[in-house]
Amino acid sequence: MTFENSKPPTHPNTQSHDTEAPPNLIEFMLKDWRPSNRKPPKPIRLAANFRERRKTLSGHFPGECLIVPTGHLKVRANDTHYAFRAGSDFYYLTGNQEPDCVLVLIPEGGGHREVLFVETNPGKTDATFFTDRVKGELWEGARLGVPESQSLYQLPCVGMPEMELKLKASVLEAPKGFRVLRGFSTRVEEWLGDASDAQKEKDRKLQSVLSEMRLLKDKEEIRELQATIDATQRGFEDVIFRLKKAKSEREIEGV
Repeated sequence: MTFENSKPPTHPNTQSHDTEAPPNLIEFMLKDWRPSNRKPPKPIRLAANFRERRKTLSGHFPGECLIVPTGHLKVRANDTHYAFRAGSDFYYLTGNQEPDCVLVLIPEGGGHREVLFVETNPGKTDATFFTDRVKGELWEGARLGVPESQSLYQLPCVGMPEMELKLKASVLEAPKGFRVLRGFSTRVEEWLGDASDAQKEKDRKLQSVLSEMRLLKDKEEIRELQATIDATQRGFEDVIFRLKKAKSEREIEGV
């Protein structure tokens, strides 16, 4: 594991053809906005279920730092991105469906201390709210921010800018090393450095345990699965009914 040469990639939201915003424009855009009076969001539904899953995972790996990222936005064409789908394991543990976030379980006492790294939201006090082509609030709408995420997900949250240093410190202080869910965040894996064969095997074990945990469904998951099955059945029945009089494949596609 080497940290010395691991560097985060260049800012993903800036392209070579972007021009720098004139200082006068930045000054103008940052002035005279009405203060935000948003109330903290209510806790996410089933927050207790997500917390219980994290507790179960913690029990499998005492003394180890566990790192579960969700992944990043993927470019579809030029500056257009695919709709983001959160990593299944990350969502299973947090209920969070935002890109770039990372859940870290830091060994502490007989269990783990939980930290969720999320996007900050400086609001309209920072020029990125209109200069950031991908996540700028002016283009994409307001995002949660750290206090709001903490209220929503019922997890201690820390802003992304602090993630690299805090993540490395957590890994170095873990008495039994770390495990990371690989294949989701190139940024996290670059920060952690090249992995030995032994480390990769440890990481595969984390993935295996999470997969096995997800096989056991709670009552809410079973209810959602049944709703999906019922919707699928209704869809097929509607198609079969329309086949009797449909005149084109497009008509069936519409159904």
